[in-house]
This record gives sequence, C-alpha cells and structure tokens, in this order.
Amino acid sequence: MSNQIELNPNMQYILCADISASMNATDPGLGGLTRYSYMVEKFKQFVKDSEDFDPDGPTIILFGESVKVFSNTNIDAIEDKLSSIQFEGFTNTHLALESAWKIHEAEKLGFVNEGKKHPGTVVFMFTDGEPTNRGALERLIVQISNSIDCEDEFNIGFILVGTVPLELREYLDKLDDGLKGKAKYDIVGVSEIQGLTFLKAVNNAVNE
Repeated sequence: MSNQIELNPNMQYILCADISASMNATDPGLGGLTRYSYMVEKFKQFVKDSEDFDPDGPTIILFGESVKVFSNTNIDAIEDKLSSIQFEGFTNTHLALESAWKIHEAEKLGFVNEGKKHPGTVVFMFTDGEPTNRGALERLIVQISNSIDCEDEFNIGFILVGTVPLELREYLDKLDDGLKGKAKYDIVGVSEIQGLTFLKAVNNAVNE
C-alpha cells in the first residue's frame, strides 16, 4: 500500500471506547490523569473530525463487559454519554469488533443492492490494550481479513492509551504483523494516543 491515503469522502467510521475498569486507573505516563480522562478529549476530537468525512455521522461503540452501539451520531448527541460512564469489569474487545463488523456487513449489503461498492470502513479502538479474550479477538480478525474483497475494505486502528506492558505490546504487534500465515490481508494498525491526529490515525490503520 502507499504511504499516504486520499480519504474517500463516503468512508464509514466506527469509534470504539474502552470503558473497562482498568481505564479508570491513574497512569503516571499520562500526567497523573486516569486513562479514560486522558482518552476522552482525544476521542471527542476524533468524533468531530470523522463527522467531516462520514456523511451519515460516525458510529460510536462503548465496550467493557457489555457493548453499547450509537449509530450515525455526532458529538452533540454522544457527549453526555461519554461524560457519565459506568466502568465495567471486562474488556470484551472482540465483542466490540464483532459489532463493528456486523454494521459493516449490513452497510455493504445495502451498497451492493444499489449496485455500488462499499467505500470502506475504518474502526478506531481506543483502549489500554488488554482484551479479556485474546484468542477470540485474534480469530475474529483473521475471519474478517479472509472475508473482505480488498485490503482497504475494513481496517482496524488500535489506539493505545497509557503505559502498555511490553508483553502486551508484543501481542498487539502480532495482530498487526504476525497473522500473515492465517489472514489474507493485514487490516490492523497500532498507534500511541499521544500526539496522534485523526488523519495520521487513519493513515496508520489503512497503510500499516
């Protein structure tokens, strides 16, 4: 793939925010803020930025033990929900991604019925990184990769919040680079939240 991306103005964006209990932990690497407090301002900015590119408005997913989906929304509609989080005990990243994939599949079918090609979906996964079920997440990524028609159809950008242990970072890098023998396409990118812009995050997700 090329090093730069020219954004399709009809591309779909799904932004997922980790609301597991570990996101409520104070992180010395984030100036003493909790991971969620640090994340939420960047998340809101991404929502605003994606509104400029996604004509229907982005879909927002909050995930911990459960998954809450807010389809085709905007920052005004979602801001109160982001400010009144109830943190949960698990990090079911695979369930959030499964919800995002089902949304994509439904939208793709709609495009096909209109005789059109889906413009592509980018999923941003804001998380401190530790999925409760690593195996389920890996299997789902492989399944998605082997189901899409081209490498730009569905991409996942993990945006890491806070201090990530080396062993966990190695696992996420495996999702990025280590599934080549199982997955048809590399659809995963991994970025650090500090200094990250929306356009850079899209480029990392699609081009890594």
